Amino acid sequence: IADEFRKRGVKVVAGGTHVTFLPEEAAEHCDSVVRGEAELIWPEIIGDFKKGRMKKFYQSDKYSDISLLPVPRKELLKLDKYVIDSVQTSRGCPHRCLFCAVERLNPKTCRYRPIGEVLNEIKESPFSSFEFIDVNFGANLERSKELFKSIVSQNITWSSDAPLYAARDKDFLKIARESGCQSLTFGFESIRAENLKRIDKTFNYTEEYREIIRRVHHYGIGVIGSFIFGLDGDDKNIFKEFMDFTENSEIDLFIPYILTPYPGTRIYEQFKQEGRILETDWEKYDSTHVVFQPRLLTAEELYKGMIPIWDKCQQQWTDYCKRYFKANEN
Repeated sequence: IADEFRKRGVKVVAGGTHVTFLPEEAAEHCDSVVRGEAELIWPEIIGDFKKGRMKKFYQSDKYSDISLLPVPRKELLKLDKYVIDSVQTSRGCPHRCLFCAVERLNPKTCRYRPIGEVLNEIKESPFSSFEFIDVNFGANLERSKELFKSIVSQNITWSSDAPLYAARDKDFLKIARESGCQSLTFGFESIRAENLKRIDKTFNYTEEYREIIRRVHHYGIGVIGSFIFGLDGDDKNIFKEFMDFTENSEIDLFIPYILTPYPGTRIYEQFKQEGRILETDWEKYDSTHVVFQPRLLTAEELYKGMIPIWDKCQQQWTDYCKRYFKANEN
């Protein structure tokens, strides 16, 4: 896309996670690359563009104060094409999971928008259904509860991601439901404790998964789980074990991913050092291709093992959508 615009004489600036970690590669396809957050550096880029002297690389020397950011101009969208609004209330994550690039894009502490600003964005939205798109919504439990209390009177519904430890807090779940929460997506990641230790996600405990799902259901909130396959503790038995788990755990929906060592993550550096990166065609870095050498499986075994899991996932989501639209057809 960038190459095509440049052929037409259009100046192109690239930003985002991928180009932040591979700026030289990105620079082959655009006029300027922005590493990291763009808000503070953007005025300089526009100024250089107007003067006809854009630099190849830009990077702010500090992080944005997200309490000062303007609300996105959603009126510019074709709103009739959307059924749900998205709102970001924070940036960053306090954790350092091996497979995630967020820790290197943001400081190790979260930055939060003032709750009043979040509330105003919700009030001004033409929608009544929302997705909170924070990387780790619920990382700060007390702040989340305060936010929930502020939106109770807005008569909205919402969903978001949340860490598993949020589900241990009954007040969090109770107030979330009262404020309109319909579902929470939890990063279970694996049903094997060994894997959780390997990826530095030791605040998840596999032995409590079923109880957490029951507890969240008790408060009338749906449970969506994300899971990663191909971790170093996975062998040929992992696929049947997982299918058994989905049958016996009452989880509503799940999202299965093949482990993808994205550039910029610690696991990418580990696999590269170990000579386990099999593919650098970034189009295949989509969590549905095997781009690395698994430890206890062949690449083919990992891919073929995923097929029945993907089939079940597809059926689960199809059934869910049918129920959802039937319930909301009026």
